[in-house]
Amino acid sequence: MWKEPPEPLLEKIADTLFSESDRWKGTASELCERLAVDIKPNVLSLRLSINASRLFRDYGIRYQNSRTHDGRKVSLWKETEQTA
Repeated sequence: MWKEPPEPLLEKIADTLFSESDRWKGTASELCERLAVDIKPNVLSLRLSINASRLFRDYGIRYQNSRTHDGRKVSLWKETEQTA
């Protein structure tokens, strides 16, 4: 049976962001800094968009990208029974 290769970015998000709280919101640039990854913010957003279903399936983390008059915002939150 074929299994998807591990995605280190998703593991890092689950370990780094959700060790303290169940929610994170900010820009893609802030997320790059927080994760200490050496990729451009637009590439990070693209990889998150592509892997959003896997992020939820494997780690229970929802991803949303939104645009406001202040710029683009990335929202990540742990899915719990209260937020479902």
